[in-house]
Amino acid sequence: MTLLLAEAGETAAGRLGPTVWGLPSVVWHLLNVAILVGVVVWLARKSIVASMRERRAGIAKGIEEATRLRDEMRAKFAEYEEKMRTIDAKMGGLLEEARRDAEADRQRLVAEAKTLAERVRADAKAMGEQEMARARRELLEEQTALAAELAEQLLKTAVNKEDQVRLANEFLGRLDAGRKEGRA
Repeated sequence: MTLLLAEAGETAAGRLGPTVWGLPSVVWHLLNVAILVGVVVWLARKSIVASMRERRAGIAKGIEEATRLRDEMRAKFAEYEEKMRTIDAKMGGLLEEARRDAEADRQRLVAEAKTLAERVRADAKAMGEQEMARARRELLEEQTALAAELAEQLLKTAVNKEDQVRLANEFLGRLDAGRKEGRA
């Protein structure tokens, strides 16, 4: 049995290399590396901790900024979504208002056109009446002139000297009668 253990130790030592205090050299190398890493970490722990704190603070600040931006974007999105929901109602209201305004304008224009047409009719009627009155006056003046001319011609041909004397005496008699009545 001891032989078997010695052979097993030799084969184990042969595979793992030389041994120090019964431990293979690989174990010692790993122990050296662990000690070296431990010393380096112990010496650099302040800067590592500070670096980790800065990194954590930077990450936390980035997360806060991203959260703030996300919240702002959500608020903007909600605002735009609300605007989009109400835009249809606003557009419908604007269209209805435009229709009402257009109808009111149409009615106002129709009323103005009717008023203008009535005014034009009244002006035309007044102008027609004025023209008729002027034409009547001109006809009357023309008829009067013609009648006077005809009467003059008739009198010249139909009235003789005796008729003229008789008419003059009648006229003077009427004048005397008018004077006497005026005095009385």
